[in-house]
Amino acid sequence: MTEPIERVVRFGEDLVGILRLPGPMAPGAPACLLLNTGIMNRIGPHRLNVKIARGLDAAGVPSLRMDLSGLGDSPPAKAPLRADAQAVRDLQAAMDHVQQTLGIDRFVIFGLCSGALNGYRLALADPRVAGLMMFDGFVFPTFKTAVLRRWFRFRRMSWSERWRKVRDRLLFRSRSPARRRLEGDGLPDAQFQTPSRAQFAQSMETLIRRGTSVFLFYSGSYADGHNYEGQLRDAFGNAMFLDHARYAFMADVDHTLTPLETQRRVIAVFRDWVQSLAGKAAIST
Repeated sequence: MTEPIERVVRFGEDLVGILRLPGPMAPGAPACLLLNTGIMNRIGPHRLNVKIARGLDAAGVPSLRMDLSGLGDSPPAKAPLRADAQAVRDLQAAMDHVQQTLGIDRFVIFGLCSGALNGYRLALADPRVAGLMMFDGFVFPTFKTAVLRRWFRFRRMSWSERWRKVRDRLLFRSRSPARRRLEGDGLPDAQFQTPSRAQFAQSMETLIRRGTSVFLFYSGSYADGHNYEGQLRDAFGNAMFLDHARYAFMADVDHTLTPLETQRRVIAVFRDWVQSLAGKAAIST
């Protein structure tokens, strides 16, 4: 039986990645791209990308964990584009390399936080993306979000803080908008270039009609800020994509998957999902 192997690869504008071959590859298996999270290098938080790559061995799925331009071991681009466009160009170079090396033209993306956003943009730009998992990607607050935010914050206050809060409300005292932003009431829409709800729904519909499988996964890290079970349905009502995209909310999972047990659970969920995509491809061929 062939053992899994890993090798350092360079592609595009001297971008660096680790290509992992699982040994025997499953028929019709896509390749998996594992993306940077924020400014973190290609190993991911708590070596998550490394563990995912190894976890995919059982599914017979090769993977490439890579550094975008200017991150980790990859140098800055010689003629850089805007950050979002540069990320798409880098990821397409990664897909080109895998396609030329392994002959695989179907890809599944695992992106956490900023990686989810880059994966979203890549999927819209390139039909070779067969599957997209967005882990804590775009969030769309609802009325229930506002109620939960205030309740969780109030519950964490001391009795003296609660009394001051109630007193200020009764006396119609309020913080200035600048103060509210400093204390975290502002939503990160501008920072992360969040699409409008209509734009996001249309994008999801475009991907699904094209045959791209979408998995929207949310952790409980923002339970007092944005996320709760059923939030997407509250935010988007009867939007077509909700009946076709896979959705998961795990309240006990944190944003960077710190506990080992949650890492194992999420990796297993992702591996099984990717394996199902490989099975579909094998049946269709």
